[in-house]
Amino acid sequence: MTKTINYSTASRPFIIASIILLFIGSFIGSIWLMSIFGINLPSWLHGTLQLHKMLQVDGFLTLLIMGIGYMIIPRFRNVQLASVKLVYVSFILILVSLSLQVIQSVRSDKDLSTEIMISRLVGVLIFLILLFWTLRIRPKLLRLSDYFIALCLITLITVNLIDLSRNGYSNSLTQVLLWLLFPTLMIFGIEYKTLPSFLGYIRPRKTLALISFILISICIISGLASFLVLHL
Repeated sequence: MTKTINYSTASRPFIIASIILLFIGSFIGSIWLMSIFGINLPSWLHGTLQLHKMLQVDGFLTLLIMGIGYMIIPRFRNVQLASVKLVYVSFILILVSLSLQVIQSVRSDKDLSTEIMISRLVGVLIFLILLFWTLRIRPKLLRLSDYFIALCLITLITVNLIDLSRNGYSNSLTQVLLWLLFPTLMIFGIEYKTLPSFLGYIRPRKTLALISFILISICIISGLASFLVLHL
């Protein structure tokens, strides 16, 4: 008799919060675009423009990938998450870090960098530990997808460390590209795992997937080296 797994819905608040932050960040971005075209804006609005990147990347992208990771990775192995309570703790910590970032950007006289760093890093670390604990279970098919997901998790903690070490105000092209890499890697891992089943369980060419993984790894190492050379 097949064992039925009751999957947790703990990923739901991550998805909902990410969509809300996407709309808010997009609205702020549209205000920023108006200022580019020479439209005079009230002075108090200029202080909110830096929230665009914060809400879109630190908020939307991070929460979306965390929610997808919590939802998809256990299903690949037909297991439950190790701790649903820790999932909610990571969600709260990420929201706390975002709230503190908003307060610090609006109130420049407040230095909340330590609180932001601790809450964000602990939240991300909980996410990494729970997913790596799930990844330890060997899947029946397409093990290579796990390597893309593991590389995504490593990239996520790396870009957070870089961002927080510079108080979140660095907007270098290298840093932006590294931020965009971690959701791309998660998408690669999920597509490599799920797309073959949509096509009738056709096994993808392992050699090409391995070449793709190696090239992306080189890209990440080059990006980190470039960042370290330019900023240290």
